[in-house]
Parts: sequence; C-alpha cells; structure tokens
Amino acid sequence: MSSRSLLAIATLAIGLSVSHMAPASEPAPVEIAEVASRVASPRHGDLLGLMRSEAESEIAAIDWKQNRLKRRVRVAASLLKLESTQKGGALRSHAVVSAALLDPKSGALLAIVEGRAESEGRTGAAVLTERDALSGAMRGAIAAIPGAVRQMK
Repeated sequence: MSSRSLLAIATLAIGLSVSHMAPASEPAPVEIAEVASRVASPRHGDLLGLMRSEAESEIAAIDWKQNRLKRRVRVAASLLKLESTQKGGALRSHAVVSAALLDPKSGALLAIVEGRAESEGRTGAAVLTERDALSGAMRGAIAAIPGAVRQMK
C-alpha cells in the first residue's frame, strides 16, 4: 500500500472517530469550593492536593444526567480523621471525610454529608493503605451528594 493510501485511510479514520465523539456535556452541578484537613499526616506530602484530586475524580465519575439535580452546589470537603493502627504485620487505616454543601451564590450551608472507610494492608504499605481509606471516605461523601440535593426544597 502506498503512503498516500495510508494517509487517506488514517485521515478517514480520524474523521470518523471525531464525528462519533459525544458532544461536550454540561458541567457537573457540583464543584469543589475548598478542601481542608484537621489531620496532619507525615506520610502524605500534599494531603490537600490528594483530597482535591480524589473529590474531583469522584464528582466526574457520577452520571449527573441520570441524577437530574435541579440545584447547583459548591462543596467544602474536610478530612476529619485519618488514623492507622498496626496489629502484627497488618495495618488498618480509617478515614472520615465531611462535605458541606453550600449555595453557590450566598455561600449558605445547605447540608452536610459524610463518608467513612477502612482499608487494610501490610505494615510497610502505610501510604497506600491510608490513601485507600481516604479515597473510600471521599467516595462515600461525594456519592451522598445527589441524595442530599434531591431532599432540598
């Protein structure tokens, strides 16, 4: 096959794939206003950055069209607890995340949701075990947002 034919096929393939791409969807009705932590963890250098990344990933994973939320909210997420205990060669980490749902215009508190999670791992894998617990707690808090917003009047 000549290079000209390959170029034509490649151009056609790119054109077809672009034409079948989903149109850009509306932004999520939920956005992160801030993240904070009452916990200082020597194992995690940028704990707030990790929290923001986890929260944004969880918000992006929710099918907002299916949830049909009529109200926009801002979220202030706070890590309340991140503890690890060691027993033998196992490490158990526990995390609690609280998320305040705020009116985007006035900043008024609309609701508070919470997520809790535990994770187990090897003693030498404390960073990963704590990260898993934090991820699970953030997932639980963010997953509770659609239900909390639907209950608002």
